[in-house]
Parts: sequence; C-alpha cells; structure tokens
Amino acid sequence: MPELSDKQQRWVLQALRQALITPQGMPLHAARQQPGLFPNQAAAKKAAQWCLEFGLIAPVDEAAEQVKPAPSTLCGITPRGMAYLLRETSPRQVVEHLLRALEQRGGQLSQLIESVQECRTSLDGLRGVIQQLQRQLPSQIPTQPPAPSAGIDGSHGGEASAWSSPRISASAWGSYPIELAEATQVAVVAEPLLQHLEEWQKQHPHADCPLPTLYQHLQQSMPFLTIGLFHDQLRQLQQQGAVQLHPWTGPLTELPEPALAMMAGHAVVFYVRTTPETHG
Repeated sequence: MPELSDKQQRWVLQALRQALITPQGMPLHAARQQPGLFPNQAAAKKAAQWCLEFGLIAPVDEAAEQVKPAPSTLCGITPRGMAYLLRETSPRQVVEHLLRALEQRGGQLSQLIESVQECRTSLDGLRGVIQQLQRQLPSQIPTQPPAPSAGIDGSHGGEASAWSSPRISASAWGSYPIELAEATQVAVVAEPLLQHLEEWQKQHPHADCPLPTLYQHLQQSMPFLTIGLFHDQLRQLQQQGAVQLHPWTGPLTELPEPALAMMAGHAVVFYVRTTPETHG
C-alpha cells in the first residue's frame, strides 16, 4: 500500500488518540452532525482504509465487516494500534492525553449528577405543591360572589361600592375571588410567622429556623396554608426586610423534605431568621 503523506499521518495519529479515549467506539468518518475518527474527505478516507488494512483500528462489533465497514460502524483502537501510537508519539503524551480525557469525563459526570439532583428536588417540590392543592384548594375557592348589599370595601351600595365597580363586576368574578382569598391569606400568615420565628430564635439563638419546622408549626393553626403560599409570604417578608433567607449548604441528596425548600437563583433556600430591625 502507498505511504501516507504528512497530513494523512497526522490524521492517523489523531484518530488513534481519539479512539484511545473512546472505548465504546466512534464512526469511522464524521458526518454532518456526528463526530468520527477521520474527516469525511477523500484523503482522510485513504488514511482510514490504511489503518483498517494494517489492523490499527477495527470495528468494535466483531460481527461487522472488518476491512471495509460501513461509514456508521463504530470502530476502536486495537492492540496493534496502541503499539503504533506509542512508537510514533511520546508515551508520556499518550498518558497525559488519557488523564485529560479522564478529568473531562469526571467533570461531565459531576454536572449530570448535579442536574439530576436538581431535577429530582424540583419534582419533589412540585409533587408537594400538588398534594397540598389537592387537599386545600376545594375548601378555599368561594362558590358565590358577596352579597350586593355589602361591598367588598365595606360600603353598602352606591357608586363607591367595590361590587358595583367595573373592575370587579360580576362578569369578572371568575378571577377575582381567588385573588382576594390569596391576598387575605398572605396578610393573615405574616404575623404568626414572625411571632413563631422570634420564639424559635429565643430558644435557638445561634441557629436559623429550618423551613419545614416553621411550616409544620404554622399549619397546625392554619390548615389552609399551602407550600406555595408559605413561600410567597417568606419572599414578601424578605423584600420588606423582616426576614433573612439562608441556603442549604450540604449535598442535595441529604436535603430533608425538599418540597419545602425554595429556589433563589442557583441556591436552595432552607433556613430563615428574623432581622434585627424586626425585633426593634
């Protein structure tokens, strides 16, 4: 077989290095959206055929055609290819190439694990919200509008009545009661939430209160309290400067009751405490 040009020789060495760090095999030639050991060029195809005929690379599947496999057949390096690579390059370079690939794969695996953990936490949170809604929603949605004689703002009839206002007329009743109920519930939750936090901090002056502990206490006296409403109230109190929210710093796999944790950017909030101004 004719000797390889310098460019073809570089393609051979690059292909062998790539095959070395891809033990599952790669297609012999690159396609439009699929990487391969060799470029999809005429000169590169000659270099690939040279490697096949000299046994430097071979199909991973022993049942496949060994000398002229299909372009999509997965190929890998052979012991003879390994010996050729070590002879034509520095063994130290080969080892360094393997170590870099190992480090890269480890980083990719860590990212995948973190993404899976975040997805699992999010799914658990959604399940918790759905469970709360299934228990609480039917009893919280008003089925009838308020009596026309008493306006929502406390007035009785006349143009000043909230019921007679065009903004919340009977035709718009479908969305208004839920908004009213949510606003009323948020206002009701704030005071006991802060009161319990202050009591908890007196007993634990050097620790922040876990969100599950706070939520379970509040729900004893407020069975309508959903996780979503609880989180909304905490965010509102944080914006008002009444509380501070702190993240979970341990592994996500050890997060207790993830449904009650809150997402804040890339952080998972799990603790809360009142601010000094609140006590003042």
